Amino acid sequence: MFNAAEIIQRRKDLWVENQNIQLDKEYVNCIAEFLCDATNPNSELLRKEIKLNPELLIEMVFVIVEKGDNSQEDARTVPFFLNKVQKSFVDDLNIAIEQYKAGLRNFLKFIILKGRQQGFTSFITAYQLARCITSQNFSGYTLADNSGNSQDIFNKKAKFPYDSLPELLKPTEKYNTKNDLFFSGLNSSWKIGTAEAKETGRSKTINFFHGSESAFWISISSILAGLGEAITKSSIQILETTGNGYNEFKTIWDEAVKGENNWEPKFYEWWLTPEYRLNFETHEIEEKFKEQVENEVNDFFKTLNSLRIYQGLDWNQLYWYENKRKDKKELLPQEYPCTPQEAFVSTGRKYFDASKIKNMLIIASSKKKLESKDFAHLDHPYSKLFDPPLRDGMTIYDYPRVGKHYIFGADVSEGLDNDASHCKLFDYETMREVAHIHGQFSPDLFGELIVKYAKLYNNAFGAVERNNHGHLTLATIYKYLGYKNIYKEMVLDKTKEKETLKLGWLTTENSKYLMLDELDTAIRDELIEIYDEECLNELFSVVTDKDGKVKINGKDRTAASAIAYQMRKFYKIKKINFDVF
Repeated sequence: MFNAAEIIQRRKDLWVENQNIQLDKEYVNCIAEFLCDATNPNSELLRKEIKLNPELLIEMVFVIVEKGDNSQEDARTVPFFLNKVQKSFVDDLNIAIEQYKAGLRNFLKFIILKGRQQGFTSFITAYQLARCITSQNFSGYTLADNSGNSQDIFNKKAKFPYDSLPELLKPTEKYNTKNDLFFSGLNSSWKIGTAEAKETGRSKTINFFHGSESAFWISISSILAGLGEAITKSSIQILETTGNGYNEFKTIWDEAVKGENNWEPKFYEWWLTPEYRLNFETHEIEEKFKEQVENEVNDFFKTLNSLRIYQGLDWNQLYWYENKRKDKKELLPQEYPCTPQEAFVSTGRKYFDASKIKNMLIIASSKKKLESKDFAHLDHPYSKLFDPPLRDGMTIYDYPRVGKHYIFGADVSEGLDNDASHCKLFDYETMREVAHIHGQFSPDLFGELIVKYAKLYNNAFGAVERNNHGHLTLATIYKYLGYKNIYKEMVLDKTKEKETLKLGWLTTENSKYLMLDELDTAIRDELIEIYDEECLNELFSVVTDKDGKVKINGKDRTAASAIAYQMRKFYKIKKINFDVF
């Protein structure tokens, strides 16, 4: 008996050996005959295996037109074998389906942000087709951003592989039109439409929905609202797209990342697509390119070197990316992103150096987060005080080290709704992020957490923003818990006509631009290392509007980082004393 994996592997071996589509067709016909043999119990087992995992049928019998350089000889028909990103997504999808069946999740909703031509539309279309011809009562629906793309999806990615199937595998058709397929024996259908009309999708019953290039739709919310009543509870819903600026899709994506909606975010870097690589024309060109990368002759080559060192990309991948930059120029990040935030090209001028943030994100994505439970095992005077409840919202990149000096900055929220408080701790000498606290804490609890970790990090010196609710946090730190190693500002009390000390950092229009400008300089000159990916994404989104103004309301990670960097100017190194408390 052969299972699906063995049949697929045999097809792959035959293709590698012969590269002959006619021979492949003969093998596929043999598979079809075996699958349709009603007298063979092994055939029945294989059919059951395919019904559970329709992607198996794709690799067993489907074909696709190979991507080429638009020349006649490259546009050839080949077996449809899943690439790395397609396989990664379907593996995640299958896990999610099992979790749904087990009652461990309530939705099968995925939002995909990706680079161009990574094969998602081809795969999702083929997956729907495979389910449509193997399942009872299947109802699939695909929406593309415009009518031209919808017809391209249906004709090239659905009808072509369907028409190429052996006749034995084609169910009885009720109709087969330019927009849909309906199989009467299975009561199974698949239809395509366009998102150009806001009312599209109403009055349908759908158990699989695919939104293609959804960042380019007229109105995602209106379309999803119309589809809401039609989509069944157990339906699979997928929105996939390349980025398209700061628009409605980005809002949905950001909410998904924060867990504020029911979409599960999936991002796929350009380098996960294996064919994105380019050979060097000559040995001389190769050597010159490698020298430029290793010497980081400009910011882009520094990015290439970071990708090589921290993500393990090889020289042919880097050379491909460099050549894409020459073609795409400023659109390169949107169409072939290295990070999710990079995929969204904003309309305002970015406040912080985008190329430096990108490099920091590449490094941060490879940075290992440490286990907080291991604090208790440190050879450290305060390790015995550590009790790691999950509510601390603590992320650790480096444990406190005896003899080291640390500083922090904190931005305080009300602890309500989606507003969060954030405290960022840095190694004073290197300005490398060592840890951060993030969560929706009440101001007094946030103060308790700051003291707890400031002590652990050798009585770290730092500042809490005193605007609004920061006053209660500061009172908790200084008055109720007696932690004195915090920033105090000398201010003029106009009523008493004398200078007094005020606890904490006051953010005004002047001090805001001071701390943001100096943080920008530190980022540009590589004087600070931030490993918090959400913070880096937030920094990426800070823009200067048409009036020259910068808003950081709600950007708690940005504010905390900027305040922490200011503390370098006010911290006076002294002997670390563990007996003051």
